[in-house]
Amino acid sequence: MFHKGLAINRGGLNNFFSGPIQFFESVINSLDKNKKAALTLILLHGNRLSSPVKEEYLNNYFIEAFAVSLPEIKNSLNAMRDSLVKLSIISDRQLWSLFHPSMLDSLQLLLAKDPEMLEIFLRGAESKTILREVSCLEKEHKIFVPQDLWNILSVKLFEKENNGFEQEVLIRFFLHETSDSYLRWVYEKNHEYLNGLVEQPFTQFNFGSAYKFAIRLQNLGLFNEELKRIVTKDISRIALSMCDLAFITDETIRKLINEDDVQTILLELKELGPSYFMEEFDMRLDNITETEDDIEEIAKEWVNSVEVFIKETENRSILTEKEKEEFDNILNDVSYKVRDYLMVLHSDQYEEDFENEFMDYNETKTSYTGNIFSDVDE
Repeated sequence: MFHKGLAINRGGLNNFFSGPIQFFESVINSLDKNKKAALTLILLHGNRLSSPVKEEYLNNYFIEAFAVSLPEIKNSLNAMRDSLVKLSIISDRQLWSLFHPSMLDSLQLLLAKDPEMLEIFLRGAESKTILREVSCLEKEHKIFVPQDLWNILSVKLFEKENNGFEQEVLIRFFLHETSDSYLRWVYEKNHEYLNGLVEQPFTQFNFGSAYKFAIRLQNLGLFNEELKRIVTKDISRIALSMCDLAFITDETIRKLINEDDVQTILLELKELGPSYFMEEFDMRLDNITETEDDIEEIAKEWVNSVEVFIKETENRSILTEKEKEEFDNILNDVSYKVRDYLMVLHSDQYEEDFENEFMDYNETKTSYTGNIFSDVDE
């Protein structure tokens, strides 16, 4: 069925493989209501719909959207079997799924484009698709989510635990794709949703949008004491684990913590001492990709942090002359360490280049081993 309009030639196959989502969008759009409903039911069950299909699988919102009965769903699934859908046995269960993976994207986009089907889309689509396609702001090329569907959207966005990159995408969505009224609504309905959005997904200050989002909440008057404690603890976590003094110089971060918080972090770093800073530098050196630029960049960032630490602790009169001398010494130690590291790196690179040139020479030199004067002798 799905290949009915597909020309079985090079051009037709190229068109399909270059744009399968658009192709299936056209195919699904041409189906009758019952078949679209059957495909959507599979989507709503995570592309794994148990067979035989039962009445309980058809939720009220699904029936209201499609006005379809259980026998019609079953007939449609059988009619599309081995064409648009397939029936597989997985872990002793019979499961209906969409025949081609691109059909998931196609079906989600079709539902999203129909305002009357937007609820179905939000309930059935993967969160990464929702984050990519929708907005709570009126934007070109984005699907607008009205207030009536904010609860469904919020539940969907927070239904699973994210890894670092997924969490950063979620934070950027809340930073750039939500209205002030939506954020106030979330704060009133379930402000705990916001707690995880003000923590950096990565252990570094210079990558991540969490603190920018915290500033937005602060500007809206939504930055309560609980969120302040979370952000302060998170800033301290990164500063102490990475010996990163960017919290001193970064204007965004300074708006989120007070002077007492800064003093506390500096005192904790002072207590850890210069050896801790050196251990952090050695760890960074062990994790680099061994290019000269990487080494120099890491050294520059680390030296800057140590210099900022010395300056700030001296200004607050919490660093003794002896302690300052110890920190000055590790700055000198690191300069020698970087020099030695680069010398080893250049030495290894020279040996590698020499080995490559030698191999090239061996490959290009003549392989003729006969008597080169044989023709003359004859």
